[in-house]
Amino acid sequence: MCLQDATYKTTRYSLPLFFLVVGTNVDYQVAGSFVVQNETSHCIKEALQLLQNENPGWNPKNCMTDNCEQEITALEDIFPGTIEL
Repeated sequence: MCLQDATYKTTRYSLPLFFLVVGTNVDYQVAGSFVVQNETSHCIKEALQLLQNENPGWNPKNCMTDNCEQEITALEDIFPGTIEL
């Protein structure tokens, strides 16, 4: 299970800050984070691709995100076959 969530307007700068959270044998931990200038599928996909390139074995079976079409599209493109919850 991988959780992707973004924070909005919590700092002086209105840039979306994304956190990727994964389950461990004890709890859930932040495994990655990224900031994008625009919350577009292309920008999110580019950031996810960089994280996946650093972790080639990472292919979550399930991903959970809010109802954001840009996030869902990026996750589906980077992790084909992953089920979004």
